[in-house]
Amino acid sequence: LLGRQPLQRSRNQSWLRRQQAEWHALLQQRGDFPVLALTDWRFKGVRPWNNPYLRLAALAQLLYRYQAGGLFQRLLDIAVQRLPYPRMLAEWGACLMLPLDSRLEAALRESPGIRQLPGVIVGQSRARQFFLNALLPVLSLWAERSGNRGFRDYLAGCYENFPATEDARLLQ
Repeated sequence: LLGRQPLQRSRNQSWLRRQQAEWHALLQQRGDFPVLALTDWRFKGVRPWNNPYLRLAALAQLLYRYQAGGLFQRLLDIAVQRLPYPRMLAEWGACLMLPLDSRLEAALRESPGIRQLPGVIVGQSRARQFFLNALLPVLSLWAERSGNRGFRDYLAGCYENFPATEDARLLQ
């Protein structure tokens, strides 16, 4: 993901600045949304794992990992097997709860505002929220539109038996 050579800070920073300038120009040209400068980001008071650098790096690792077939295709392949619910949830979780790449982890340790790194790209609570609020509804719509009533019923059962998405320890 980051190459085999050790990171050279000045070379990488100039490359990042060029990339940032190109993206800013493209986004401003399209007018999709206002572009935030790096100084517009607020890092103080942000929970460590919500740091924008960390979020973008985790997304990059997921995209890299599933560049061949795509993450959605992998999740769909697991779902159409109609595995027993706990096993399907575990298999889906294994797709998102990947450990950070060691080179990515080394690079993130030098990023501003990051003091602690998570052990995985997506934690269990966030993965469950994604499955419940995004994946199951999309798969259900796909089953409905394709006329696959049995698969739709299977997904409805998964939805009804879905475990809590929040970790109770967060509230204590």
